[in-house]
Amino acid sequence: MAKQQEEAKKPTHVVIKEFHDIDNFDKVHEVGDDVSHFDKERLDKLVENGHVEVVKAETEPPK
Repeated sequence: MAKQQEEAKKPTHVVIKEFHDIDNFDKVHEVGDDVSHFDKERLDKLVENGHVEVVKAETEPPK
């Protein structure tokens, strides 16, 4: 169960190019910030603009 909680906290979208928040221009989202909580439409636009990238899920090597 701890592993499920850990996986749930992993970011799915992170900033790769700094940008200002759409609602609060004083807030800056810096490189490496987790923005996974943004709505899908906003994330899609940020990915398209090159500000955010999708984090690929890490897979464990077969044993």
